Formats: sequence, structure tokens, C-alpha cells
Amino acid sequence: MALDSVHNRMFVPEPGNIRVLVYQLDEKGYHVRHTADHVVGHRSLLGRRRQSEVNRTDGAGGAETGLAFDNVHQRLFVRDRNRILIFDAHPDRLQDYPGATHVIGQPDFETLTPGTSRNTFRGAELVIDDANQRLFLEDGERVLVFDIDPARLTNFPDALFVIGQPDFESRLQGLGPNKFTRAHGLALDPDEQRLFVSDQRNNRILIFDVHPSRLANNPDAVAVMGQPDFYTNSSRFAGARALSEDRRGVRQITAGGLDYDPVHKRLFVSQLVDNRIMVFDAAPGTMKNNPDAIAVLGQPDFDTFDPQISQTRFSFPKDPSLDPGKQVLYVSEGFPGGNRVMAFDISPENLRNGAPAIDVIGHVNDMGKDDFDRRMANDRLDARTATMTRAVALDPVNHRLWLADEYNNRVLGFQLDRQNRLLERKARWVLGQEDFYRARAERSVTGIKIPLALAYDPVDKRLYLGDGWNDRVLIYDVHPDRLSEGGNQKAIVVLGQPDFDTQDPRPL
Repeated sequence: MALDSVHNRMFVPEPGNIRVLVYQLDEKGYHVRHTADHVVGHRSLLGRRRQSEVNRTDGAGGAETGLAFDNVHQRLFVRDRNRILIFDAHPDRLQDYPGATHVIGQPDFETLTPGTSRNTFRGAELVIDDANQRLFLEDGERVLVFDIDPARLTNFPDALFVIGQPDFESRLQGLGPNKFTRAHGLALDPDEQRLFVSDQRNNRILIFDVHPSRLANNPDAVAVMGQPDFYTNSSRFAGARALSEDRRGVRQITAGGLDYDPVHKRLFVSQLVDNRIMVFDAAPGTMKNNPDAIAVLGQPDFDTFDPQISQTRFSFPKDPSLDPGKQVLYVSEGFPGGNRVMAFDISPENLRNGAPAIDVIGHVNDMGKDDFDRRMANDRLDARTATMTRAVALDPVNHRLWLADEYNNRVLGFQLDRQNRLLERKARWVLGQEDFYRARAERSVTGIKIPLALAYDPVDKRLYLGDGWNDRVLIYDVHPDRLSEGGNQKAIVVLGQPDFDTQDPRPL
């Protein structure tokens, strides 16, 4: 996401629909309308086509990360694969489906060639230094720094500096004060001119002095968070992917998506698979190499990691975006999370573990009110739709089609005619959910979490379901004489676990 702190707007990338949505916020940071005001990358707000061309209008928003906003000149910077598109986003001039004014990373708007040089990249995260008109671009094993002053900016510009490599043509991985293995996540301290860089595979965050008068090529970091020194990269944290008895370092910092609060000198770090946002003291005078978090959002405490969709819980939170003036933190949840943006009051007097969100964008209930408990993509879920079909199984005898709707944690059953053609557009049966209007991930005799495979036994009329993220196979009796229509269907056997409520990923 990117925030316009001057005109109170939020720019939200929607990679599934290859577009960026523009929402108007009020003076407190709440959304004004449920629907976006403008769209970048599509001709209208209803557009959902996939990108087919490389030009100055299409492709914006095709990545979950890679947005930055220039508050000084009201420009939106959007990563589109191996290029950065720049749009004039001033509210007086912004219209739907705008054309980019400039491109970084390619010689023109019709070219899309990856590279490793002074003016080509693969690219991911972006952060803008408004005061000095610089763009910092994370490019895997390096960070590039571009001059984006409108008076000097041209298409296909050369980077001014490179961080993490000895020159612009290298992509060396390593450990030390001036090397990365996989940079992902940037945050800028505008007052102290510190750049925070997540170095994921080295399990650390490096801090660089990027003051314009001191920055040079291949600088050494001035500090490290998450390790005792620049030459250690051992993992000090084990969370959601570890058994409860093996978890450790649950309050320690790890590399992830970043944003920085210059008012209270705090660093916000997303832990995607651990379903939480961690908050750390990052003030220059008190910052530690191995700090303990001072608060956690998205979970009730530091020892809980379960993905849930509610006003206080996360499911796969992406990179945070912070409005320091309003003291509001925005967190997006795309696939396979909640398809929404949550807003949190992070003022020191209100920030606490498990604090509830104050606003949500992306879901409304049937009465038109904000809904913190919905998850479905494009806010639609029923017996006619599926979001991500992973597997199918055919019952050739009783003429039924079973369809694994992976994203919605369910399996739909459709009745076919005698030639095994679709008889009805609406599913008759749903496994894994109470009804056709829920998509919760659960581990129980009736719940499932990310169905990955299906197989049908036409002799005993049983359906075998690979319940992927619960590390098990469920067996259902789907004999037509015994299977009732609708949901809340119970599995009769579980394979891979001792019971329906246990999850132990260790091999026997």
C-alpha cells in the first residue's frame, strides 16, 4: 500500500485483478466510502481482465508489494514486474485508467526485459525519501537508489548508488555489514536518514546511514537488529511452523515487511506466516541488536500464531503502511488471508497486544456495514462461485462432480446429468463449512484448511480429501442415500493424525 498524507488517500494494489484502487480517507484515517474512487491499471472499477499488453497504462498493481507515494509532487510509483511506472496522482488530475508519465527500469513503455545493471532490475519493495526526492528500490541481493526529482527525472534513469553490492553488475549473496542474501522489506527514518532493510535469509535487519552527504556505493551498515553482530545469521525464532514445545524467541525480531514511525521511533515488522505484526523500539539511542517486541498486533499474545479473520486477528498480513501524523497503521491481507485492509490506532496510549482494528476496507455485510469477519475474494461467496479450484473428482456412477475450492477452505459438490454434464449451476453439497456462505479455516471433524487433492472411490462411494494445511487426509461417506444437502458434513475417518483435532507434522 501507499499513503497520500496530504490529501488523505490510500492506494491499494490488487494483484489478483492487476490494478491499484484509490480510496479517500477522512481526517482521522477512516475510509469515507466502501467503494474506491479511482482505479489505476484498468479502464473502470469493474475491470478484472488479465494484463495482455506492455504499455503505459496496464500492469499497475500486478504485484502485492511495490507501491510508494511522493507526497511532495503527488506522484504514485508502482512496480510492474521489471519496471517502475510513475503516475501523476494529484486529485485534480487523476482519472481512471491513467497513463504513466515516466518509466524506470526499461528504455520505453513497450519493453519488459529483466536485468542487473545501473538502470535495470527485477525489483520489489519501494520507499521514497520525500525531503531529498530519492527512491530506494529493493532488488533481491541489492538496493538501488534513484534521483526522482521532477526537474531531473527521465525515462530509463541510472541509479545513483547501490547498497549491498560492490558494483551495479553484481548479484553476490553473503554475510557481513554490506551484503544480503535476500533483501525484502524497506523502511526509512526520515529524521535520522536511516534505511532499514530486511535481510530475510540472514535472519536480520540491517540499518544504513543514507544521508545524502554521506551515502556512497556499497556502504557498510551502521547497525543490525536480530543478530549479535554482522557475521552471525542463525535463526533465533521458531513460531507457527514449529510444534508448540519447540517454539522459541517469540518476542524477537525477524526479517519481514517494514514501516517506521518517526514520531515515536518504533519499527513495525510483519511476520506473514506467523499471522502478526511486531512492534519494536528503534530509537537511535536505545535500539538493541536483539530487542524484544514491545507489542504485537493480530494475535492476543506473543505465543499465539493461528490465522483467523476477525477484528483482532490476522491471516497472512502483508507489509504494513503507517501514517505517523494520524498514528494509524494500515495492514493488508491478500491471498490466502482476509482480502482486506485493516487500520489500527497505534498511538502509545492505545497500542497493546491484540488491539482491535478501528476500520476495515474490503468487506461489508448485507446491511452495508463494515464487516471484520468476512474473508471471501471480491466479497462474494455462495454456491455458484469458487475462488481457486485446486482439484476435481468425478463420480461417474451417481453423476456428481466434487470440486476443491482451495481458497475458501471447502469442497463443493455439483449434480451432473447422465452424460456427466453440469445439471445445475449451484452446488448441492459443501464439505468443510457450515453452509455456502462461510470460508473459515478450521481443524475439526467438519472443518478443513486449504484442500489440495481429491479422489473418489465409486465402489464404496467415499471421497478422499487431502486437507493440506492440517497435514491429514479426510474420508467422507458421500453415498447418495446418506448424504444430506448443504454443509456441516462430518468426515468418518482421518489419516495422518491420531484424531480430528490434532496436527502433528512430524513423520511417524
